[in-house]
Amino acid sequence: MKKGFTFIELMVVMVLMGIMISLVAPQFGSMFRSEIEKEYQLLTRIVHAIRTEAILGNTSFYLVFDPKGQHLHIEKVEKGTAKREELELKWLKPACEPPNEAKHCFSEELRLENVSLSQNQPSFLAFGDKKKVDIEIDSSGFVRPFVVWFSDSEGEWKIQSKGVMGKLEMIPPNDQSL
Repeated sequence: MKKGFTFIELMVVMVLMGIMISLVAPQFGSMFRSEIEKEYQLLTRIVHAIRTEAILGNTSFYLVFDPKGQHLHIEKVEKGTAKREELELKWLKPACEPPNEAKHCFSEELRLENVSLSQNQPSFLAFGDKKKVDIEIDSSGFVRPFVVWFSDSEGEWKIQSKGVMGKLEMIPPNDQSL
């Protein structure tokens, strides 16, 4: 009598291991990402999701950056009016204290420094009085160009939108483009 495993048994084990690895790999990779990379990926998902919703729902949205509160929230414009309603962001897993499902707070290691509404003008908005800054995403899917400056222990990072679709690009501290 020969001892060993059949081909089918080996294949079942390989498939199960593949499934387990595919479930663990994304969480394992996120352990090594910096806070700015996590924020960049989150902002990319937000812009993509809100842009899609704006087109499908034929409505406009605003990304509202609040430097004083160090958070971001989204407002929806009611059709036919100028009234804006703050949306709950349950899928964002907010880190605000106390917990607030309508806002996404930035990590303590990352600080929102500034926002500019144009990439052609590196003129900063006056944050001395810590005013909120609105980035519009209209019903056609157009994302108003913007640049967001964050700082962390490595320096000042820029996340900027590119083109009418609002594709985001992250610029590290040692890159002086823009």
